[in-house]
Amino acid sequence: MRGRFPRAAWGVLAAGFAASTLVLTGIFGDMSPAFASSGPRQLLLLYFFPTAGALIVRLITGVSRGGNHPLRCVETDRRAVEEILFWTVCFVTAIHIMVLAALTHATWVGRIGPRMVMVVAGVTTILVGNVLPKTRPNLAFGVRTAATLGDRRLWITVHRAAGYLAVVLGVLTVWAGLFLHVRNMAAVPAICFVGGAVLLMQWYRNGRRAAHM
Repeated sequence: MRGRFPRAAWGVLAAGFAASTLVLTGIFGDMSPAFASSGPRQLLLLYFFPTAGALIVRLITGVSRGGNHPLRCVETDRRAVEEILFWTVCFVTAIHIMVLAALTHATWVGRIGPRMVMVVAGVTTILVGNVLPKTRPNLAFGVRTAATLGDRRLWITVHRAAGYLAVVLGVLTVWAGLFLHVRNMAAVPAICFVGGAVLLMQWYRNGRRAAHM
């Protein structure tokens, strides 16, 4: 992928790796003694999220190029896949920064950390939901079944519906993270996710029936 989103994704990951290295040097304060003396486990936790993000980028990049595969991303679709990949990397890096803040005893993590996770997850879901309707049959992102991969019209119908549902889910997740009690805030997106999955499955079945009529 040669667009601006992949370059931006690698830039975000580089910032994550740099933040881990700075935490390791102690520039942001000492880590807990138990964690600081944990050796390999310490390095695993410090670099896990940016490493996972880099693997995701490499994997999706390879799949979306697809060589001569008929489902490789065309140029227009590739931009949508790139954008989804970018927001995914941003989410992973945001969680990574919060983990690093917790390891350096940042006081704000205990107060608003759980709410921040919910808000970041909700915003990411909204952003991805806005892009889903722009995708076309591909092997990188989306509802990839034999039916959707083989029927462009069904793919578009299902992912338009998935995009709408994702935006609604994201808005409710942000609302729950900002206004509900910490103990209860995860229940709203969980219930909405299950309900959305049921609706999307019904949409998918209706689309398959229409395709065979």
